[in-house]
Parts: sequence; structure tokens; C-alpha cells
Amino acid sequence: MNILKPLFLAFPLCCMVGTITSCDDDDDDDDYTSEIPEFSDVTFHVIEAEDENLRVGDKIVATAVQSKKGRLLHGADMSWTSTPEASHSYKAGVVYDAQNENPTDTIVATTSGWHTLTFTAKYDVSGISQTYNSTVDFADGNGSVRYQTLSQLYYQVTIRKRFYVMPAEDTDE
Repeated sequence: MNILKPLFLAFPLCCMVGTITSCDDDDDDDDYTSEIPEFSDVTFHVIEAEDENLRVGDKIVATAVQSKKGRLLHGADMSWTSTPEASHSYKAGVVYDAQNENPTDTIVATTSGWHTLTFTAKYDVSGISQTYNSTVDFADGNGSVRYQTLSQLYYQVTIRKRFYVMPAEDTDE
């Protein structure tokens, strides 16, 4: 029994030393924390047009402008929709850390008037996740961006932007 007494005293001491020495300042967590991209606006320009007015039938390129790139995000599934309905052409999925350029959509509107464009991106978190739940209005008052943490594995960004499409230009020659 006398042989076991030092072992009983040594065991709690070892456990306590292991706990104290394993406590580390978590400053390194920032190196492994996934960050959601931040967007400042959606811009529009017309492909092969004489002026920058957005018109019915024109190929209009919408660009979601990132003011800050995301970090430690593996995949990104993206979609663009609009009301009223228009045709859309865009890249639906990327490996974000390798292809983190500003997302674009080529739109062809069939009706004139005010349109609402919606961009949704779901990002796969590949580091330590953070909690996001905020909405930011664009400076021009015609749109907003919402940042959300869906789970520890996914972030989501939803952008809504209003824009005006003029009637097609008459070509009387």
C-alpha cells in the first residue's frame, strides 16, 4: 500500500500540470478564422452599346463589387434572379479561395421599368466559423446586402439591388 501512495499523489499533480501548460493564448485563432466577403455595391454596364443607358434587349453586366475579399472559404454556390423575370448567364459555383473575383451576371431584360436583382452566395467555411447576422444598405439607397451564418459550415450573402431599364431604342434608319 505504501508503494501506491506516491502514485496517487503524483497522478493528480500530473493532470494539473498538463492542464496548466496546455492553456494557451488563442491569438493564433485569427490565422484560421474564415471571413465572409464584404460587398459595397452592384454596378451595371452594357456590352457593345453606344451609351451606358440600360435598355430592353441589351446585354447588361451586373457586378457584385467586393470591398473586402473573404478568407478560408472553400466552395461558393451562387445564383442570380430578378423581378420582373429576365434571362441570366453567370458562373454558378467556384472554389472561392482560388477564384475570388467579383461575381458577375449578364442580364437581358425583356421589359422596361424598375427591376430588382437578387444575388445569393452560399460559402463553405474551411476554417473556424464566426457569427454573422447583419444587413447593410448601399450608399445610393437602391439596395442592400445581408450577411448570415447558416451553420458552422456555411455563410450566406444575399444582395438586392434595384435598377431601371429603359425601353429599347428605336432604330429608324
